[in-house]
Amino acid sequence: MSPKDQIETIESFLRLVNSGDMVSASELIHPDFDLVEQPGLPYAGEYHGRDGFLGLMEAAGRTWTRWVDAPYPYELAVEGNRVFKEVRFTATAAATGVEIEMDFMEVFELEDGLIRRVRAYYWDPEGIRAATSPAPI
Repeated sequence: MSPKDQIETIESFLRLVNSGDMVSASELIHPDFDLVEQPGLPYAGEYHGRDGFLGLMEAAGRTWTRWVDAPYPYELAVEGNRVFKEVRFTATAAATGVEIEMDFMEVFELEDGLIRRVRAYYWDPEGIRAATSPAPI
């Protein structure tokens, strides 16, 4: 797969995710898809296959009422079978209404023309935990 084809695959995937069409986005997910969200996040855990991807999107949808990436359109870089996306996002937590802003990077690995693995790197995971956790009573 050429770097241009890899970028087109990720851009198509991100357009579908941003439009809310997760079923169509899942068609670009490899059957052996693997994503691990780091411990302590509201949607921490391992997500496998297309069903895992859809489960993660449902969990993220329950966590955030709004999520906006900048810059958009994305600037993507390719190295081997990996596509890198670095953005700054603004999001509003569903549980608290708190808005956060931070840098975020995703590394997509492609196999057989599909997204096989995603690694997400949040600049401030503690900020996410604080924003999404209601204050104790």
